Amino acid sequence: MQIATLASLLAISSATKSSELDNLIAASSAIVDQIDTGIMLAGAAQNYAHTGAGISDGSLAGTAHISSEQVQAYNAALSGMQSYQPYGSAVDYLQEEAAAELE
Repeated sequence: MQIATLASLLAISSATKSSELDNLIAASSAIVDQIDTGIMLAGAAQNYAHTGAGISDGSLAGTAHISSEQVQAYNAALSGMQSYQPYGSAVDYLQEEAAAELE
Protein backbone atom coordinates (compact mmCIF):
# COMPACT_ATOMS: atom_id res chain seq x y z
CA MET A 1 0.00 0.00 0.00
CA GLN A 2 2.79 2.43 0.87
CA ILE A 3 4.59 1.76 -2.41
CA ALA A 4 1.43 2.53 -4.38
CA THR A 5 0.99 5.75 -2.40
CA LEU A 6 4.58 6.75 -3.02
CA ALA A 7 4.29 5.99 -6.73
CA SER A 8 1.12 8.05 -7.07
CA LEU A 9 2.63 10.98 -5.16
CA LEU A 10 5.73 10.88 -7.33
CA ALA A 11 3.60 10.83 -10.48
CA ILE A 12 1.51 13.77 -9.30
CA SER A 13 4.57 15.70 -8.17
CA SER A 14 6.50 15.11 -11.37
CA ALA A 15 3.48 16.13 -13.45
CA THR A 16 3.10 19.43 -11.63
CA LYS A 17 6.84 20.12 -11.50
CA SER A 18 7.56 19.16 -15.10
CA SER A 19 6.55 22.60 -16.36
CA GLU A 20 9.87 24.09 -15.21
CA LEU A 21 11.79 21.41 -17.07
CA ASP A 22 9.52 21.76 -20.10
CA ASN A 23 10.11 25.52 -20.14
CA LEU A 24 13.88 25.04 -20.05
CA ILE A 25 13.79 22.45 -22.82
CA ALA A 26 11.59 24.67 -25.01
CA ALA A 27 13.72 27.77 -24.46
CA SER A 28 17.00 25.98 -25.08
CA SER A 29 15.57 24.20 -28.13
CA ALA A 30 14.61 27.56 -29.65
CA ILE A 31 18.19 28.78 -29.23
CA VAL A 32 19.58 25.54 -30.66
CA ASP A 33 17.31 25.96 -33.68
CA GLN A 34 18.76 29.45 -34.25
CA ILE A 35 22.30 28.08 -33.99
CA ASP A 36 21.45 25.30 -36.46
CA THR A 37 20.03 27.88 -38.86
CA GLY A 38 23.23 29.90 -38.59
CA ILE A 39 25.35 26.81 -39.28
CA MET A 40 23.27 25.95 -42.35
CA LEU A 41 23.45 29.51 -43.65
CA ALA A 42 27.22 29.63 -43.17
CA GLY A 43 27.58 26.31 -44.98
CA ALA A 44 25.35 27.45 -47.82
CA ALA A 45 27.30 30.69 -48.16
CA GLN A 46 30.59 28.80 -48.25
CA ASN A 47 29.32 26.35 -50.86
CA TYR A 48 27.85 29.15 -52.97
CA ALA A 49 30.91 31.43 -52.67
CA HIS A 50 32.54 30.04 -55.81
CA THR A 51 29.87 31.75 -57.93
CA GLY A 52 30.99 35.20 -56.85
CA ALA A 53 27.46 36.25 -55.91
CA GLY A 54 25.86 36.40 -52.50
CA ILE A 55 23.10 34.04 -51.41
CA SER A 56 20.83 36.89 -50.29
CA ASP A 57 20.50 40.64 -50.10
CA GLY A 58 21.67 40.60 -46.50
CA SER A 59 18.32 39.94 -44.89
CA LEU A 60 18.81 36.18 -44.69
CA ALA A 61 21.48 36.37 -41.98
CA GLY A 62 19.02 38.02 -39.61
CA THR A 63 16.95 34.83 -39.52
CA ALA A 64 19.73 33.13 -37.55
CA HIS A 65 20.12 35.81 -34.87
CA ILE A 66 19.22 34.83 -31.33
CA SER A 67 16.69 37.39 -30.14
CA SER A 68 16.75 39.07 -26.76
CA GLU A 69 13.32 37.52 -26.07
CA GLN A 70 14.81 34.05 -26.56
CA VAL A 71 17.67 34.88 -24.19
CA GLN A 72 15.23 36.25 -21.59
CA ALA A 73 13.02 33.16 -21.91
CA TYR A 74 16.05 30.90 -21.46
CA ASN A 75 17.29 32.85 -18.42
CA ALA A 76 13.82 32.79 -16.86
CA ALA A 77 13.53 29.04 -17.45
CA LEU A 78 16.99 28.51 -15.99
CA SER A 79 16.03 30.52 -12.90
CA GLY A 80 12.93 28.35 -12.53
CA MET A 81 15.14 25.29 -12.22
CA GLN A 82 16.69 26.49 -8.94
CA SER A 83 13.82 25.08 -6.91
CA TYR A 84 13.04 22.19 -9.28
CA GLN A 85 12.41 18.90 -7.50
CA PRO A 86 11.55 16.24 -10.09
CA TYR A 87 10.33 13.75 -7.50
CA GLY A 88 8.78 16.18 -5.06
CA SER A 89 9.87 17.01 -1.57
CA ALA A 90 10.79 14.07 0.65
CA VAL A 91 9.98 16.17 3.72
CA ASP A 92 6.43 16.86 2.48
CA TYR A 93 5.89 13.19 1.70
CA LEU A 94 7.13 12.05 5.11
CA GLN A 95 4.99 14.63 6.90
CA GLU A 96 1.89 13.51 4.96
CA GLU A 97 2.61 9.87 5.76
CA ALA A 98 3.17 10.68 9.44
CA ALA A 99 -0.13 12.56 9.58
CA ALA A 100 -1.91 9.65 7.91
CA GLU A 101 -0.43 7.21 10.43
CA LEU A 102 -1.44 9.41 13.35
CA GLU A 103 -5.03 9.47 12.12
